[in-house]
Amino acid sequence: MAEILLECQQIALERGGRRLFAGLSLTVKSGDLLLIRGDNGSGKSSLIKMLSGILQPASGQMCYNGTQVKKNSIYHQQVIYIGHETALYPHLTVEDNISFWAKLHGYPQLADIAMHYFQLEPYRYIRCEELSAGWQKRVALTRLITIPRPCWFLDEPTVNLDQQGIVLVESLIRTRQEKGGLIIMASHIPSHDIDIKEININNLNKEAKVN
Repeated sequence: MAEILLECQQIALERGGRRLFAGLSLTVKSGDLLLIRGDNGSGKSSLIKMLSGILQPASGQMCYNGTQVKKNSIYHQQVIYIGHETALYPHLTVEDNISFWAKLHGYPQLADIAMHYFQLEPYRYIRCEELSAGWQKRVALTRLITIPRPCWFLDEPTVNLDQQGIVLVESLIRTRQEKGGLIIMASHIPSHDIDIKEININNLNKEAKVN
């Protein structure tokens, strides 16, 4: 995997005409896990969306491998974002959801691998709307396998997971780090055995608290 370098310089972000924060500068590179911490409503979710390219900063500059990130740039082909919403098709089965993502992105062979990793085989033919929130989350997280991208942006990826599910996610993150990926994650759960960098959004210059 090629070296990855994501740089932000003096970023400010606004939502609904209100400023969440300003003066954000950071550098994240291959093998890094950046953990974003902060109070509820401090803007963690908005920051994750901005760093993944979904939201545009009000000012400042974000560059990926030396090229400024703009709307519809090649950067978006390097990124996978998984937020609070599972983005499942509830009326479709677990297998249909996972196969859809894998085929859509050109990796049909990864569907069974993802299903096996997240221990979803017993639920293969169950509609997702019939699953508990924790099992729906596992289905959503299979995209980390079926859509292989070098940059992961994860907003509370362990919410609703049981301890076994958390272990699976943390193992996947550790493997991604070892292979030179880049992970930026908002989470309330500290990962004691994973090498991380941290930024606390509460310490940025904010004029309003909006998530």
